[in-house]
Amino acid sequence: MQKYILVVLLFIVTNELASGQQISRVSCDFSVKTKVKGKAASKLVLGTCYYDIHVGRLIYDIRFPEKERWIFMDSIQWVVRNDSVVEVLPASIRPELSVMHLSLKQELSHYGLKNSSFKITEVAQDKGLVITTWAPPAAASKKIGKVATSTKNKQLYGVLFYSPAGEIIRKQFYQNYLTMQGLPFPTEVVDIVIEEKEEIWQQTTYVNVKLNDLKNSNIYTYWPRFIPAGKKSAKK
Repeated sequence: MQKYILVVLLFIVTNELASGQQISRVSCDFSVKTKVKGKAASKLVLGTCYYDIHVGRLIYDIRFPEKERWIFMDSIQWVVRNDSVVEVLPASIRPELSVMHLSLKQELSHYGLKNSSFKITEVAQDKGLVITTWAPPAAASKKIGKVATSTKNKQLYGVLFYSPAGEIIRKQFYQNYLTMQGLPFPTEVVDIVIEEKEEIWQQTTYVNVKLNDLKNSNIYTYWPRFIPAGKKSAKK
């Protein structure tokens, strides 16, 4: 199921603006709590994330449960410890669809779909929400399903991902917005992945959000010194 979701996300590609970005960086402290619905066990991750829209790499500086650094770029995640890549994984976050990127681009309200190959098929209103349904390109309709976005007060509230058969396979909710220099930023994101009749819940909370941080340039542009043989490198 996760592979299928990644295929869906590959079709949502945002275009770069021709004009320069006045606000190009964002950083914030975060906590991520993950659990399977109905089960007591949960996982907690704490750290600070950094994103520079011109660099295109999303950096997670993890301080709990283990000190390490995660680099998200394109569809790959590098896990780094002591300046060395120790693991390469399929990315659970695509930088161009992250809260950071979409907020900086002022494209969060439509989840970047306006500039993708998805097309609007329906717009409706329900209980104060404006719900927009987006269909995938015809050539991909047998592999990926529609996406529905909802906005409240012109801010993204939720995103639903469907399978080609019309079943909901993922839900996202964006809450508790703050606005800085005209940019709305949700400080709480709930992501629910439905996999084999189980719901995997992930709640991310952001605090200490900073724009155009100039004190940590070495982190925004960070790249590990050592990549062992066999570890795929895609440095930009």
